[in-house]
Amino acid sequence: MRLILILFTLFTSYAIASDEPDCPESGMTEEQHIVLLINATEHSLQSLHQLQTHLKAFRTQEALCIASEDNADSLYKLSSCALKLLNSIHEARVEPYFRKQFLDELEQISHTAKAKEIPPVCGK
Repeated sequence: MRLILILFTLFTSYAIASDEPDCPESGMTEEQHIVLLINATEHSLQSLHQLQTHLKAFRTQEALCIASEDNADSLYKLSSCALKLLNSIHEARVEPYFRKQFLDELEQISHTAKAKEIPPVCGK
């Protein structure tokens, strides 16, 4: 898994850097291209670290929800964690590395957090 993420990071960094024309035509030196590549790689790594943090938070909240059944606050926090995790996955562009079933579950769970407001409880 680590090798896949490293290869993805390098590929993403290269793809970002390769959007620019070749050195002679763009006026950029080889050193400037290397700096561009390093910056793109650092950005990719930051996105992946943030993704890892969101995944850990989601798993922790998931365990809390299982332990405390019928807790609306816990379920809403799980929904918020799922939304953050899903957004991190999309931002890092790593959807192919996750099972479709997992992504679909995140989408379903995060639906509550996407709502602009929570509807009032009946009778209140």
